[in-house]
Amino acid sequence: MPKDQIPKVEDDILSISPIIPTSKGKKYKYMKPVEKQKRKVYTNLGTVVVILIITIAIFFLFFGKKPADNGSTNIAIPNVTKPNVSVSTVCDDDCQLQNALSTKVATTCDSISNETKKQDCFVALATDSVEACLKLADYSQKKTCVGSHAVKLDNLDLCSNLEMDDRRPCIEKVDSCFYKKLDEKPLCKALANNNYSFCEKNEECIFAYAQQTVNAEACADLGIRFKQNACVSIALKKDECNGLPKDDEIDACRALYAVKTDRPGACDDLTKKDTIYAVNCYAHFAKRDKNPAVCDGVELLKRWDCYKKYAIETSDLQGCIQITRYAPIAKEHCFIDVGKEYGNPQACEYLNFDPGSRDVCYRASIQDNLKLRHENCANLSSDEWDVRCYTNAAKLEQNVTVCDLQDNQVDVNFCRTNYK
Repeated sequence: MPKDQIPKVEDDILSISPIIPTSKGKKYKYMKPVEKQKRKVYTNLGTVVVILIITIAIFFLFFGKKPADNGSTNIAIPNVTKPNVSVSTVCDDDCQLQNALSTKVATTCDSISNETKKQDCFVALATDSVEACLKLADYSQKKTCVGSHAVKLDNLDLCSNLEMDDRRPCIEKVDSCFYKKLDEKPLCKALANNNYSFCEKNEECIFAYAQQTVNAEACADLGIRFKQNACVSIALKKDECNGLPKDDEIDACRALYAVKTDRPGACDDLTKKDTIYAVNCYAHFAKRDKNPAVCDGVELLKRWDCYKKYAIETSDLQGCIQITRYAPIAKEHCFIDVGKEYGNPQACEYLNFDPGSRDVCYRASIQDNLKLRHENCANLSSDEWDVRCYTNAAKLEQNVTVCDLQDNQVDVNFCRTNYK
């Protein structure tokens, strides 16, 4: 067979291309190795193309559209999600006013530019805010709210924001006892707080508290039995002194009860009228009535003590005059003691029955007596003590013209010379 007619094995194989059944019954087509290689390349290339397309799609999906070309080179910026921040708008006066009213913050009112609206803001908050109250332009409104806040906060210092005439009423609203005298404050505070402990065991305070509150509990703070009973009598307005074991205690209790409740008739209920309790009881009402004759309720031997007590406590020499001449020592001591107590040498003029006693009285009332006044120097029976009286009075009053009140020029010169 000619050589060119001999079939090539390769061609025969390809031409035959037998289909070989697979194990699953499917036909398997035989491929040349070259075709397999090409198919593999095409498959890989397709995969790359698909990946590229997906990548481009993802890129455009996330990075959005390209901004419009405005003549400059634009760079795509990722659209990053930002926090949801609202854009604030300008808050005008009405807005600030509403904010202040809703929050009740007085400083917000300061942001209001219109003065009328600003004051409206302060007025609206003044009841609740001290700061707003103090910024009120209307003084009458300011005075009202300052007083309210001072009481509410128990703060006296707030009252200093008021005019001088309005400060005291404001302070007294906060502390009604602020302007009381020192010895009056305990009782004032006890009554204001309905608590007798503010008396701090002060007897006068406790008696007054029991009487004004009709509360006998405070009486327990008194350490002495007869005073406790007198206090209970004062609170209940009836004599509770009978329960005491001794007459002296009963009389001490009744005398105290009479004086504290201003009942002179209670003096007549004393078991004895010759005691110090009787003297104190009757002398008190003699002084109240400016009548030394009230002392006549005391028995005779103690009555002079009542007259003297009345005279010393009132400076009324009629008390000493009432003492009988049959009690000369009591009478003498009465005039001397009154003269000394009040710097009044006129009391000595009643001691004309005993010149020695009168000199003692002059010395006590004139010499080194800081209460001496020139009005009491006139017409003294002793010329010597008369000039001494004017001289000492001029020094005490720091007025040399007092010397000129004397009739005798020699006495005037003596007074002026010794004034220096």
